[in-house]
Amino acid sequence: MNGSVPGFAMTSEGTEYMVVDLGGGTADITVHQKVANGRLKEIHRAMGNDCGGTSSVDRRFFKLCEKIFGEKIMKSLKEESPLAYLDLVREFEIVNKTLEIYKPKVTITIPFVALNTMCQEVHKKDLKSLLKSCTYSEEITLTHDKIRMSLEFFKKLYTSTINNVLTLMKEILGKKTLKGVTHLLLVGGFSDCQFIKDAVNKEFQEKRIIIPEEASLSVLRGAVLFGHKPEYIQSRIMRCSYGVKTNVPWDDRKYDKKHYAVMEGEERCDNIFSLIVGKDESVEAGILVKKLFFTPFKHQDKMDIMVYVSEETTPGYVDDNTCSLLCRPTITFSDTCEDQRWVNVEFVLGNTEIDLKAHDRMSGEAISAKFNLI
Repeated sequence: MNGSVPGFAMTSEGTEYMVVDLGGGTADITVHQKVANGRLKEIHRAMGNDCGGTSSVDRRFFKLCEKIFGEKIMKSLKEESPLAYLDLVREFEIVNKTLEIYKPKVTITIPFVALNTMCQEVHKKDLKSLLKSCTYSEEITLTHDKIRMSLEFFKKLYTSTINNVLTLMKEILGKKTLKGVTHLLLVGGFSDCQFIKDAVNKEFQEKRIIIPEEASLSVLRGAVLFGHKPEYIQSRIMRCSYGVKTNVPWDDRKYDKKHYAVMEGEERCDNIFSLIVGKDESVEAGILVKKLFFTPFKHQDKMDIMVYVSEETTPGYVDDNTCSLLCRPTITFSDTCEDQRWVNVEFVLGNTEIDLKAHDRMSGEAISAKFNLI
């Protein structure tokens, strides 16, 4: 692995390291600790979805192409010559992975014939003349079917994305609880880019930087290994809060009046977010959380177990702006009665899915459901 030294292994118990997964459209950064029996403990939840990855750089490159060739031409290239457009996409991907930052110029092969024809039709001039008259004529030149631009100009396509990633990494590493992090592991497609490698090495010189060969395949390999050995993960930090919609006895001093309801003659507060597990809470894999719910109305023939997710640590109501419905499994009752029916609900946490099992105390009827956390 790049950045490693002879004899180094991330296998010593107690080692804390950051995993920086820089994919196509997202970035996920988390921190793990190696614990006993070769298992891993998550000590900081994954963050960074909006940091971007290669797709954010791709968008800037094609926006640059629109400024050079014209928005109409790029749209026509995509719709009328899709193979030529895909060739340009693939070429940029290759340049992104094979870029040599010590060379003063970057060379990109373009679909010259298609672009030149469209330029003559739309702008009444050939591609070479168009480039000479564009805003970036001093930065970009055309040689046969290739455009060349200065490395510094090309690097501007990456600057915003790289800065976002570095800022988040520094924010996470700056937390008091993570002072023991000694290694940074970069994986995912964007980790193959020399610009991000260089930036991370310069910014975190006191850390051991590890970038596996073919970093883009590391996530896939890890997923396969995890599929065979899911017990490797001892615990996780929850990214969100999860809870179930319920109702409780009314209290003027505690609850918002808009949630006031009368159920079977009793004053209740509806739409309460009954917490299953909170955001940033450390959860052991396979831990069981039990809840008990009852039917608020007589003669109910079913009960919806409405599971919600929230970005808040302690959400109050399920209709808050921060909450959204995750799933709605329903348990049905073969017979109805005037009494309250009590339903035991069990949640198995700490894995990539939450398992739910509900059991009607009276009839013995049961249901099960799973919802994905990834």
